[in-house]
Formats: sequence, C-alpha cells, structure tokens
Amino acid sequence: MRKKSLLLFLLITALSSSAMKKKVADPIQYVSGTFSINEGSIRKVGRVYEFVINTLTDNVIIDSVWFGATPVPCDLLEIKTRHNIDLANVKGTYIVRANKDLYKNFNAQIDSTSSYTHFKAPFAFKGDAVIMYKVNGIRYYLNVQHVQQVKAKGYR
Repeated sequence: MRKKSLLLFLLITALSSSAMKKKVADPIQYVSGTFSINEGSIRKVGRVYEFVINTLTDNVIIDSVWFGATPVPCDLLEIKTRHNIDLANVKGTYIVRANKDLYKNFNAQIDSTSSYTHFKAPFAFKGDAVIMYKVNGIRYYLNVQHVQQVKAKGYR
C-alpha cells in the first residue's frame, strides 16, 4: 500500500511540475494571410501570397516561404509604407510576400537555381505554407494555415 501511495505521489508531482513549465513563445506570430492569382501581359505571374505577421523579438531575418516543394524567396515589407526591407529590426507588424509559382516561369534548360537538389525537408509539410526565418542564427519555422483567396488587384 505504501509503495502505491508513494508512486501516486511521485506521479502527481511529476505531472504538476511539467504543467508549471512555461511554453516558450515563437519569435513571430501569424496574424492573417491572403493570396491572389495574378496574370501578366506575357505569362501568368502566379499565386502571390501575403502574410501579416507580428514579430515578438528584434532582428528577425525572414528568408523564404515553403509551399510543400521547393522554398521560394520572399519579400519583407513594412506594414505602413509597404517598402521592402531586409530584416525586421524592431518588434512590430510586417508583411511577407511570396510567389508560389516563381520557379514555373524559369526555363528548365537555362535555370541556374539548384535549390531543389539542396533542400531537405525538416519535417512533413502541413498547412498552406511555412515561413522560414532566423533569429540570432537559429532557424525557425512558422506553420501558416487558413489563407484566404482574394481577387487580384487590377492595373492602372
């Protein structure tokens, strides 16, 4: 009987201590996302995605977006001015823009990108997209879900 009560006490103590540990927050949070199918005058531009994110730390480098195949490079934009920037220096809200069909417009015979041969998937792909970024040299992944399709903006 004593062994059972001691075992029960240890089990309850272990569970309560693990529950008290704080969950480490991700350096960025996904707010919302949209995509539109854009067509140019010569060929289709492709599906252009825009994700609104909040950075919770300084010096975040967002370098690519993974849509399930090869990651594509992306642009980081300030939310107010929509100017392209290299990194999120301060905490705040930013826009990440990427073209899912970027590599479809490349000619396969003269394409110099070999990213598809060097990319090894870090985990099984789930969701609509994965934003890949670095903070202090450490690679992070943000899974994106519930991206809504919107109508493409017209030309002036």
